[in-house]
Amino acid sequence: MKKHTNSILEIYFRKQFDGLIWRIIPSANTDSDEWAVEIRNQESKTVRHAVIDLSVPETKWYAELPFAEWSTQLTGSGSGRLFFHQYRQHELPQPDDLIAADSKTGLPEWVLPHHNFISVLDDKRLLTFQRSPAGLQEKRYYIKDAQPADSDYLNITDPTVSYRAPIRYLPDNIYFSKISSFLRKLTGTEEPVVIDYLEANQFLVLSYYIYREKAFEQWLLVTDIYGSVLYHEKTGERLSGIGIETILFKNNKLVFLTNNNEFTSLNLTQ
Repeated sequence: MKKHTNSILEIYFRKQFDGLIWRIIPSANTDSDEWAVEIRNQESKTVRHAVIDLSVPETKWYAELPFAEWSTQLTGSGSGRLFFHQYRQHELPQPDDLIAADSKTGLPEWVLPHHNFISVLDDKRLLTFQRSPAGLQEKRYYIKDAQPADSDYLNITDPTVSYRAPIRYLPDNIYFSKISSFLRKLTGTEEPVVIDYLEANQFLVLSYYIYREKAFEQWLLVTDIYGSVLYHEKTGERLSGIGIETILFKNNKLVFLTNNNEFTSLNLTQ
């Protein structure tokens, strides 16, 4: 079935990388438009990272960081820092160290051995857990210098979620058929196998997959609250699998991947 495509909305920002984008993490600070990106090249077994500032918008830097190995994984961002897990024992699935790097340069600032990142609590502190022979224990540290901050425990509130992620609907969900019918009515699409649904300001955003010729296709649909199609384009084809959190929304910007190697953003201003 032929799909109706429509792109009244224009691309706000796009950046294509020379590898596959594995992770995109927005800053935990609500007033920041920085997005950290992890890019991997399977052929060369190299991993690079980038920081994109959508307030400009521009790519602040894109580099192979001095401490980053294939086993290094981007895990958090906030308060001017990027956080990484380092896996030194490749046969074990658990990270060994927590590394913080300056988000302006990518240069490392400190390392916490045997710690895992949990979340940024506020603009000064982060929450981790420490592994020891006695088990796992929550630990709080100052982001600036990794000094213990457990004495400030009573002053810490629940961390604020700075972005919005979609709700995933699978065929066994009671709402799946209704959303699928909405998609078919507007676009003429085939029956989707997965639908990610997000409400952003006065917009409805749906990222969905269809299965065709032994591979997945991914599409992105943006409508207003009245059902008028504002954006409908294919974002991936011949895909071997289905991604997680395929769309993210923060500070009026919708972020998604195109062809798994392009960071793409739409401006969804009210």
